[in-house]
Amino acid sequence: MANVKVPAKVAERLIKQVPRYQKLLKNAENNDVNEANTVTIVIDMLNEVFGFDKYSEITKEHSIRKTFCDVAVKIEDKIRYLVEVKAISKTLSDNHIRQAVNYAAGKEDVDWAVLTNGIRWLVFRVKVKGTVSHEQVCDFDFMKVNPKTQKGQETLFMLCRRGVNKPKALIEELYGRQQVVNKHTIAALMMDEEVHKTIARELKKLGQNIKPDKSEIAAIITEQVIKREFVEDEEDKKIIKKVQRKLTRLKNQSTRAANENKGQEEE
Repeated sequence: MANVKVPAKVAERLIKQVPRYQKLLKNAENNDVNEANTVTIVIDMLNEVFGFDKYSEITKEHSIRKTFCDVAVKIEDKIRYLVEVKAISKTLSDNHIRQAVNYAAGKEDVDWAVLTNGIRWLVFRVKVKGTVSHEQVCDFDFMKVNPKTQKGQETLFMLCRRGVNKPKALIEELYGRQQVVNKHTIAALMMDEEVHKTIARELKKLGQNIKPDKSEIAAIITEQVIKREFVEDEEDKKIIKKVQRKLTRLKNQSTRAANENKGQEEE
């Protein structure tokens, strides 16, 4: 996350409430409280830490297609995210993730699902296009968050009322950033011929009598710079190829636009 301005009142609340709930969660973990009691703690956290009104903006046992999600968080009757809660001592699993995601997928206009046991918080972007898919946007341990630091405040602000009630929710901004600044996009860029040309020019500056070969540079990048297990993983390869196709499409669009502008100037 970058350049996130956390309002002073929110920062003050986080600094006051986070240590309090860290102690409370530790006690609850030691006492191995059940799921119902964990839900109660999470609702109190949504109120006192994240800033939602307990009576008008937090709904317990929210109904979705004849089943119930533990908590729905809403502002002006619009659900901002659903929260599935597990007992504090329970390790969050893939089955729990699927449950949380399916709840969000079953409700129109709900893009975000949160899975938590009070201590670990997982945040997912949910998409429904024929089939249900999801992407993890954030995973943090509440016990390790330092509310006095910028990083700690930014992490929590993402789920705070002020954070989700912006014209564009902070969580959406984070998701958009992750779609661009990630290992797959950077790998695709490193494999791009234009990048190889740039590297060749810079290498030539280091040794004036050297004429680097682009294919040699490409081989070094894919075989020695990028981790082999990464570029050979089938799922990663699919994503990288998808990014490469998008880059090619964008370059072609740019070239066409430049040619059209040149043609208009010549006229």
